[in-house]
Amino acid sequence: MTNNQYKKTLIVVIFSQIFSGLGLSAGISVGAILAKQIIGNESLSGLPSMLFTLGSAFFAYLVGKISGNHGRRIGLSTGFFIGSLGSAGVIFAYKTNSIFLIMLSLFLYGAGAAANLLSRYAGTDLAPDNKKATSISVAMVFTTVGVLAGPFILNFISSNLLHIGIKEELSAFILASLGYFLSFLIIFIFMRPDPLMLSIKKNKESKLKVDEDVLKDNNAKRNILLSALVMIIVQVVMISIMTMTPIHMNGHHHSLNSINLVIGIHIASMFLPSLITGRIIDKFGTKIMIALSSLIFIISTIIAIVSPGSSFLMLLISLALLGLGWNIGFISGTTMLVKYTSGLNRAKIQGNIDIFIALAGALASGVSGYFVFMIGFYKFLGLFLVLSLVLLVLSFNKEKHNNTRS
Repeated sequence: MTNNQYKKTLIVVIFSQIFSGLGLSAGISVGAILAKQIIGNESLSGLPSMLFTLGSAFFAYLVGKISGNHGRRIGLSTGFFIGSLGSAGVIFAYKTNSIFLIMLSLFLYGAGAAANLLSRYAGTDLAPDNKKATSISVAMVFTTVGVLAGPFILNFISSNLLHIGIKEELSAFILASLGYFLSFLIIFIFMRPDPLMLSIKKNKESKLKVDEDVLKDNNAKRNILLSALVMIIVQVVMISIMTMTPIHMNGHHHSLNSINLVIGIHIASMFLPSLITGRIIDKFGTKIMIALSSLIFIISTIIAIVSPGSSFLMLLISLALLGLGWNIGFISGTTMLVKYTSGLNRAKIQGNIDIFIALAGALASGVSGYFVFMIGFYKFLGLFLVLSLVLLVLSFNKEKHNNTRS
């Protein structure tokens, strides 16, 4: 019965990821450009990304807390619904020329991103121990379907809405609102029985022992901290470079379609490799894969540094590798976190760690515009060569195993 529920949960998560993927890149590809138009100051172009990343941090905590108390179904559906409202709010605020409402809406838009990322855990609640990483991969990879379909749907939406005065950039938020709302419906209607509640019920008899194990086991705490550091670093490297690339391309007169395509391929590279990433991690472990993530980041950054801003192809390759490095590092860190938490405390710990991941990303995206303005795009990239080396050092920390149950 548990195996059937595990498979059913994965199917529900897959469909929710497809639709949430449609709008995942909206604020990334056009948010910075809108900010430049509204504020008129390029040094503040990272502000929208910072706002929806701060929103992602806040709602990671909220969704994690709700999930811990009431289950994944209520927690995730709440996040997707608020994300849908925030996306729609950006459109309304822009039409009414309300900067405050745009900023508030971008913050709420972050709830959709938080729910999208936290969905990766839902597939692991009932997964066998030797399929944790594979379950994470399956949950994440189908976001790619929505991401790849996004640009084509955006072209259709833009061509049909331009004549009524809706800006091309805003069509991305129309798509995001629709995608997040459909994800809300899928999770709310079909995620029954709740996988986290089933997992908790399964471990109910050992509740006190498992909680004490995680609280007192220094090895478990050490590995949880290590997993958090890995995910934070890969998020900072990825989101910093990704946030500034549209501005860099816009400054070199690339079209909005070209920018959307680069970001779309980048996000596809963040999720599509999950078809095999999870299986490889389950087979070879997280240590070697974290090292591989670091090396891919280094190669990606070097390509961007040596490439002229006018080279669409080189920027495309660099951003694709950036997404791949994030995929490997993020799934490795997530797998470690799942391994060293139990079903009884997993949602709370996962939500709390995702707060720090999102806050780190928010800080990185918020100050990235300032750094690029002060030192230039290419020196800015050099900072992340150093951070990628830190990730490489972390990969040499020996991962020890414990007996924490799922």
